[in-house]
Amino acid sequence: MLVIKYLPLEQIQIMLHSLCFISNAVDLWPETHLRPFNNLCKLRNRLNGLTGVLIYCEGTFMEVIEGREAKLLSVFSEINNDDRLDQTTLMMNSPIEQRIFDSFYTASKSVNNLKLLYWLELRLQEQAPSKYTKRLQAIIKPFFPLANAS
Repeated sequence: MLVIKYLPLEQIQIMLHSLCFISNAVDLWPETHLRPFNNLCKLRNRLNGLTGVLIYCEGTFMEVIEGREAKLLSVFSEINNDDRLDQTTLMMNSPIEQRIFDSFYTASKSVNNLKLLYWLELRLQEQAPSKYTKRLQAIIKPFFPLANAS
């Protein structure tokens, strides 16, 4: 006789994952193009239970997304097939113990939105040191205003 045991929902741990990738826009995007795109990304990620950040700087996108691996890979596949983007490079694909982000954020250095970039830099510095936070800091350091101030 086959006996199946079910765990209560509160005992089931969802394996979290994080992807970080960089891609180049085929053409530079004006602010009027970025706002609707950012809103679409926020909606897509909210519907998929994903958190993270998307930064645009002079034709380059850097995105970190956190959530269930299957959802992340599905979203990454969509992004990888987006004909507005070129040279999408996966920088990190790894399991994580906990999320850094509680929502999904967007920022653009090209439209002088440095407030979120400062917040992101400080948020990563405030996290308990882990392999995940150290890798993220190394990958996205070129986007940080504090680290690049002379």
